[in-house]
Parts: sequence; structure tokens; C-alpha cells
Amino acid sequence: MEFYIAQGISVITAIIAACMMQFKNIKLILLGQLTANLLTAISYILLGGLSGGGICLIAIVQSAVMFFYTQKDTRPQWWVVAIFIVAYVVCSAFYYQSFVDILPAIAAVCFAVSITMKTPFLSRIWYVFNPLSWLAYDIVVMAYGNLLIHAVVFISTVVALVRVDDIFKLKKRNSESETQHIIKEEK
Repeated sequence: MEFYIAQGISVITAIIAACMMQFKNIKLILLGQLTANLLTAISYILLGGLSGGGICLIAIVQSAVMFFYTQKDTRPQWWVVAIFIVAYVVCSAFYYQSFVDILPAIAAVCFAVSITMKTPFLSRIWYVFNPLSWLAYDIVVMAYGNLLIHAVVFISTVVALVRVDDIFKLKKRNSESETQHIIKEEK
């Protein structure tokens, strides 16, 4: 029964995850992260993926802390982020049973850095690596609903980088700027 409940929770989380990376406001992204991590933690715990569940519980606290900093329009000190990174590594070490238990820690470090970014663009650049680690973990712990979530999150993040952040035009603008700089130097 837990298997089916976990998969159902994952479907709801996939919908939230698809929407959250499309927001232009970092506060809304953080609220989406908090909600998605809560539901994902429940799903992993129901499936026996304690390493992933523990990582998601820590991510809930980090999302709340980052939301607080964003409300105050400040960035956390480096040591605040370091505490969360250490917590992620310790959690993975505590629940370590096989190499696959390292994957949530890798995903969490990408998450830890991504939500400290001041702009949604930089957040998405760091965050794009998060679901890739989770995908491998999901396959091993048979979290098929979470596999769906992380596939959706990865696709949604890439779509947001193209649609919202317009990375191709940004790259084009940067190359045009460099070309103009070179032309000015030649004159």
C-alpha cells in the first residue's frame, strides 16, 4: 500500500515541480522547493529510501532559511551554506548502504548552492544538475513516481533556461559584445 501512496504523492509533486522552475520570482521558487521537498521526503520514506528522505528533510529547512534571507533581501554567509552541505554529507554517510546513497548528497550540494543564488537564472544553472543525480537514485530505490518528478524538473529547468532566461540570446549578446570589444581594440 505504501508503494502506491508514494507513487500518488509523486504525481502531485511532479505537477508542483513542473510549475516551480518557471517562476521568475526567487521567493516563489523557494516556496515551490519547500513544498516539493516535503512531498518527496514523504514519498522516499514510504519507499524505504531513507538517505533520499533525510536529504529532502534537510532541504526543507534550507529552503525555509533561504526564504528568510530572501525576505530580508540578503544573502547568507558562506558558513550557513557550509552547514547545510555538511548536513547533507553526514545524512548520506549515516544512511550509507551502497554507492547509490551518495547520489542524494551530490544532488543536495547542487541544490544547496542553487538556492543561495540571488537570481533565478543562476539558481536554475546550478539546479539543472540536481535532478540528474536523483534520476539514478530513483531507479535504484524503485521510486518511479519520483523518477517522473525529477525528469519533469530537469526538463522544466532546461525549458526555463531557454524560455525565461533566454540563454541562447544571452550567449549571442555576450559573443556580440566580445566581437565589438575586439573591433574597438583593433581600431
